[in-house]
Amino acid sequence: MSLLVELWAEAFGMKPPFPPQCDVAAGVAQGQADLQEELEIVRRCGAWTVLLERLRRVHPSDREHKQQHDYGMWDLLTEAQAFAWIWHTHGLCPRFTEGDGLPDLEWGDGNWLEAKAIHRSKEEEKFLEHVSTANAGIVIRWSNLGPASEKFRSKLDKTYLEATSQLARVAPRTATVWINVRMDFGVSPRLAKDALCRWVDRHAGPGKPRVVVIWASEWKVPLADSGAP
Repeated sequence: MSLLVELWAEAFGMKPPFPPQCDVAAGVAQGQADLQEELEIVRRCGAWTVLLERLRRVHPSDREHKQQHDYGMWDLLTEAQAFAWIWHTHGLCPRFTEGDGLPDLEWGDGNWLEAKAIHRSKEEEKFLEHVSTANAGIVIRWSNLGPASEKFRSKLDKTYLEATSQLARVAPRTATVWINVRMDFGVSPRLAKDALCRWVDRHAGPGKPRVVVIWASEWKVPLADSGAP
């Protein structure tokens, strides 16, 4: 059993009380094996129980399932990836923080990180669901790959402002904005990656938070990092 399935099973049981389209129910049924190393680091650092408690809060089982619950779960797993990145980069175990409006993670003496996930658009999720159902789970696009939309760039700016606002509340010794990007399927990866690197460059400079952008959960080797040595 993968650690991801183990996490879900500890939180909700081996038969989670969610509809089949729920990401937790589908992941348990399929034996999903993502985030193995990240979750191992969380466990090694003694933060597994805290992660479980947060999972039950963001993806409740005592009410009707909504897609926003799945988004909340993936946001939490982005925090777990950022947790692993801190351990991998700085050699220290961070802690998940508690309290409304606080950044997600703290380590050492006053170092804070706010982790954010940018999900695929709702239009893209609907398209993928329709095409996947019609084609036995297979989705292929060979052409018409374009740049990221203006809506995506606005979402990126909004995400940055939200993160810096949360970091400003704690007067950190060092501050990091950590963003996991999942692009729409029809966007050209090359064009999107170029645009993301330019966006990070615009936010680099003295007195600004470190900005780390990872692509499709590749947390060990960020796509762009304004504070990279």
